[in-house]
Amino acid sequence: MGYDLINNCGTIHFSNVGWAKVLTIAEHFGWKPMGTVLRDFTVRVPDELDISNEEYIRKTVERWDGEYC
Repeated sequence: MGYDLINNCGTIHFSNVGWAKVLTIAEHFGWKPMGTVLRDFTVRVPDELDISNEEYIRKTVERWDGEYC
C-alpha cells in the first residue's frame, strides 16, 4: 500500500511512511495543502455492515476531514 503521484512526466510511488514524510517536508518549506474531497461515488459499503447505501455514504462524506493521509 502507498501513494502514487502521476502526471504527464511519469509516476512516483511513496510508501505510507514516505508519503507522511513528503507532506511534512513540503509543509516545512511553505506548501499549503488545499485538502481533499471525498466523492460520494467513491464510497463503498462494506459487506458486513447492515446499513443502507445512502445512509452509509452520507455519514462517510460528512465525516471526511479533507486530510491527505
